[in-house]
Amino acid sequence: MKQAFKIVIFLVILALILVPLAACDLGQGAQGPQGPAGPQGPAGPQGPAGPPGRTGPAGPQGEQGPAGPQGETGTRGDSGLMGYPGPVGPPGTSLNPMQIALLRWWEANETGITYGVGSYPGAICFDGENIWVANVNPDNVTKLKASDGSPVGTYGVGDLPVALCFDGENIWVANNLDDNVTKLLASDGSLVGT
Repeated sequence: MKQAFKIVIFLVILALILVPLAACDLGQGAQGPQGPAGPQGPAGPQGPAGPPGRTGPAGPQGEQGPAGPQGETGTRGDSGLMGYPGPVGPPGTSLNPMQIALLRWWEANETGITYGVGSYPGAICFDGENIWVANVNPDNVTKLKASDGSPVGTYGVGDLPVALCFDGENIWVANNLDDNVTKLLASDGSLVGT
């Protein structure tokens, strides 16, 4: 039993010596080498947009572009009012209708003879045998025999016929408001074209 008691005493003494030594600062050892970098973490959320910067100076003006296509022609306006017919001219001398087209005046008709045509006759021409009269208001021409003034026929043309011309075979009529001409066969007044 004495032996056991000695062992216990020894252990107590040893504990009293070792515990204070374990509590003492024995000093930090040298730092080991840095370990390898870990993988990159996920990107964080995008921050708020910054304020807009100042407006830069205006750039140079570019070259002028090509002209655009021409627009459609507008609608034609209303026709103006027809003027009053002028006064009747002085009576002429009688002429020979078969010689008038020779650019020399010959007596043919007696003074004071008139022949009816359409409203507002505005132009007249001679084809060597007949007289053609442009009637402005009804938009037609009247054909009269030059020898006796009897009517041969009336033929429709364009809007507001104002001038006539004979080319040796056809009668040409200028249609003012239609901006075109009508071509009639002088022999029978049939339409050749517009």
